[in-house]
Amino acid sequence: MSVPVIAIVGAGFSGTLLAVHLLRESRNPLRIVLIERSGRFGRGLAYATANDSHLLNVRAANMSALPEQPAHFRDWLRRREAQDYSGTSADDFAFVPRCTYGRYLEELLQESIAGAAPGVRCEQIATQATGVAREHGRWRLMLAGQRPLVADQVVLCLGNFPPALPCTRMPAGLVPPHYIANPWDTVSLAQVPHSASVLIVGTGLTMVDVLLSLLDQGHSGPITALSRRGLYPQRHAAVAQAWPTLGEQEHVHRLRPLLRQVREASQAAADVGGWRAVIDGLRPHTQRLWRELPETERRRFLRHLRPYWETHRHRLAPEVAERFEAALAAGQLVLRAGRLHAVERLDDGRLRAHFNMRGSGEAGRLDADCLINCTGPQCDFTRIAQPLVRALLADGLVHADALHLGLAVNDFGQLLGTDGQPQNGLYAVGPLARGNAWELTAVPELRLAAAALGRRLAHTVSGAHGG
Repeated sequence: MSVPVIAIVGAGFSGTLLAVHLLRESRNPLRIVLIERSGRFGRGLAYATANDSHLLNVRAANMSALPEQPAHFRDWLRRREAQDYSGTSADDFAFVPRCTYGRYLEELLQESIAGAAPGVRCEQIATQATGVAREHGRWRLMLAGQRPLVADQVVLCLGNFPPALPCTRMPAGLVPPHYIANPWDTVSLAQVPHSASVLIVGTGLTMVDVLLSLLDQGHSGPITALSRRGLYPQRHAAVAQAWPTLGEQEHVHRLRPLLRQVREASQAAADVGGWRAVIDGLRPHTQRLWRELPETERRRFLRHLRPYWETHRHRLAPEVAERFEAALAAGQLVLRAGRLHAVERLDDGRLRAHFNMRGSGEAGRLDADCLINCTGPQCDFTRIAQPLVRALLADGLVHADALHLGLAVNDFGQLLGTDGQPQNGLYAVGPLARGNAWELTAVPELRLAAAALGRRLAHTVSGAHGG
């Protein structure tokens, strides 16, 4: 009997963790094929940064990749504290560099490969998947520059895509450093002149990362960050305990009473961390709450509350917040609130951004040498040019979810075809499935999703092949 094959497309956090759980769970022969176009297995976009100023946004104590071993990452740090990572604190409340966490994931993958049961192996292929099709009850996965791969199960772990255009009216032919479309393009960021005036569109976590990157390379010019509301991430602070805002059996079907409950709880929790304790207490319930909300309420959340949730839910490490606040206090960084509607190129090569000021609606404009797009990942998959995504959509194997947050999946992560039926053996983990669960971008939620699907797939292939 042939050995079952599971193909995982994408080897960032989600793909790597799924491979780890399959390697640890499987007791019968299994071929796991991990496909990553960048050739970096384990790090993905989030942990590929080489800048030590880019810190995790979650304390070390909560960053274990393994849900069943909550101290795994902290213990890994402590084992290495006296070795080559001596500059990284293993304290439970430390916010360590993201590149250190990337090394942790790489080592975890290699350890899991080495410790797998006999006959369970993991291949790593550095290429891009360009299409997938049904073939005699299995999946035929097309790979750039290589022979197709036939797999029993295919899991898409594609992570986040670069931002969409910050507005529809943009000059054609803009190139770095005048316009940087992808804020993680470190080569382009390095081209920004130190004295250049910079406009960053977006005021979330990515904006802060870009700010730190510019400061670390000696940037002295003025920086303006523009977003519709001008909100920015709050800082982490000590929380004595998470506040039990909701009970396990408490159901909420409307936003208004939930918002009232959060506000009241924030006042009651003043002595243990205030709103931070309340948000932390909501975290275990967010996926359930999202699924229980009617679509009209989900749309209302996205339209009115999403920026407030994200700036309070995804916080800055204290060290990062200090540098961010110092740039604000010194006047080098200025935050503006307004809706960008057009960008034009001036005769001298500079860019002029036209926006409507929040509140008054009055016309505003900003001139800058460089514009950096930090508006957040593109989530509308009907507009994403990635070959595999385009092929899946064109063949009707998948479709965008109703809210255009990702692709439509069921609660098990199975992708849904245009007929609304789950595709047997075709799954998604991570931001692709955000429309179903909302909170699927941070380690605490992603590790649970990867563990659950790993157990499910290990059991499925074992049963299907007589294990």
